[in-house]
Amino acid sequence: MPVASAATLTPASGSGMSTSFVPTVVQSVGGVTTLSVASTASFTGTFTGASVAQATCVVRASGQGTCQGPEKFTGTVAGHAGTVDFFDVYTINGDAVQGRAVITGGTAALGGDVSFQGAGPIFTYAGRVLLP
Repeated sequence: MPVASAATLTPASGSGMSTSFVPTVVQSVGGVTTLSVASTASFTGTFTGASVAQATCVVRASGQGTCQGPEKFTGTVAGHAGTVDFFDVYTINGDAVQGRAVITGGTAALGGDVSFQGAGPIFTYAGRVLLP
């Protein structure tokens, strides 16, 4: 009978930089704008590599809004190479952002989530990753 290997819960932390952010207006009605956003980012720390994301954002005239959508990371996670699929949910207020990214898949049986926050193109993240 094979011996099952236990997954390891590993703290995750680091920083990154948004390398592109391209919003496209989908609809604007009564001071509320819906955007489709394509973005890329680079990461250092537990996650080292780059990601591509697509989000839908609803932004009020005040500049505050909420966004959600998938993100695909390619690089290493705690030294293990591969890809990670996230689903991101975040708020924006001017150039400030904060939110959470939940791991939904990838090249290994990963699990976990990270919270992130930043201003302008720079952000930090912290959370946990379940490594197989």
